[in-house]
Amino acid sequence: MAGPDKPLRRPWGGAAGRLLGLAEGRFHTLRLRTETEAAAAFYARHGFRAVTAADATHARAL
Repeated sequence: MAGPDKPLRRPWGGAAGRLLGLAEGRFHTLRLRTETEAAAAFYARHGFRAVTAADATHARAL
């Protein structure tokens, strides 16, 4: 269901889609780290929000 914490899901292909599928139901949040603007934009397009943390740049509620 879409909402402020869970945006409408966009289909992920390949390995990324399989990883998201495996993570759902096992974890509450998926956290990622990148150093490139291109990856940051990709994460944002797919429902991740920017976070300020030592070990992650983006997070998404599952």
